[in-house]
Amino acid sequence: MFKKLLSIRISLFYLIAPLIIGLGVFLLLRNRNEMVTQNTGNNPAAVTTENTIDCGENSFRLKGFKYIKPLVNENRECESARYGPLKETIKNYIDEQTKTGDIACASVYLKNLGPGEDWISVYPRLDYHPASLGKVPILITYLKKSESVPGLLDKEILYVRDSKKVPSQNFVADSIRPGHKYKVRDLLYQMIANSDNHATQLLQDNIDFASFKNTITDLGFDEAKLIDTNSQLSETFLPE
Repeated sequence: MFKKLLSIRISLFYLIAPLIIGLGVFLLLRNRNEMVTQNTGNNPAAVTTENTIDCGENSFRLKGFKYIKPLVNENRECESARYGPLKETIKNYIDEQTKTGDIACASVYLKNLGPGEDWISVYPRLDYHPASLGKVPILITYLKKSESVPGLLDKEILYVRDSKKVPSQNFVADSIRPGHKYKVRDLLYQMIANSDNHATQLLQDNIDFASFKNTITDLGFDEAKLIDTNSQLSETFLPE
């Protein structure tokens, strides 16, 4: 008889305990919400974080495709308020260095690739010579073209001499030599790995300019600034 009563009491405990715990959690949450409402003056916007800004997204997609629009890049339209103090520090440093003559000008772009993707930019509208960065669109053009032209990367090109004066370079490494044939893939390697301006010039001389125009416009560059009236790379695009 005792065991039976004990069993009934234990069963009632397991039945009532969750109800009591649930009621306690409900009352705790209700009291918390009432406190928040009192502290914010019944203003829902006041409970949001100070860095929460109604900011849209700016998407950059490739054109020229019939059924798709590949996404190249996406940014929040407004800069991060959280990085505001850092931006001011960077700007002041650049201004000081410019006044002392240590630098002519400088620009900075910072983006957090984590959650939120906060970003800031300092003097983003300044123009710079692309220097060896101009080699990247050439690389992209050849690799993209090789997708539709099998064997392009294994095509051999004879290097006789430079078609125009090639800028001297500070980065010294083995360069291609006149009188030798080189595969396109090897020229691309020389251009990127060794920053070989002679290989770059040879690739420029043999590039498909229609494809190259598509590359630079896809990347958001101004075609008029990079290609002259003779369908050649302008002087501002040549590597230094």
